[in-house]
Amino acid sequence: MTEPVSAAQNTLRSEILDAASHDWVPMIEVDQIVTQQQLAAGDGERFDLVTSVVRTMLQEGLVSVGDLPGDGAETPDWGLSPDASVERIRGMYVDRHGEPEEWQYRIWFGLALGGDVRATSAG
Repeated sequence: MTEPVSAAQNTLRSEILDAASHDWVPMIEVDQIVTQQQLAAGDGERFDLVTSVVRTMLQEGLVSVGDLPGDGAETPDWGLSPDASVERIRGMYVDRHGEPEEWQYRIWFGLALGGDVRATSAG
């Protein structure tokens, strides 16, 4: 990893929240942020970084995660607890990382209702 863990976490968190303030964010974009910003040295660090940042943002109520919303849906939402959501992400993104069709556009993030207000103040 090229940055200390907390710096990498803060960078990833900031990038996800910024992207989510404009539109829903697919997992491929989160993965690309880690690569482009050189936030992790290998896949193990990548997976730990992504899952820990996502877990924290879910617990703080900043983002929701789910399938791409259909008509009338305001945000992606599997309706799972933060821990259950991270386990589902782990099963799709980590365990099946070699099968990009299983995760790239099947996991989406959006600002949770009210998350945009907290995201700006959490800075």
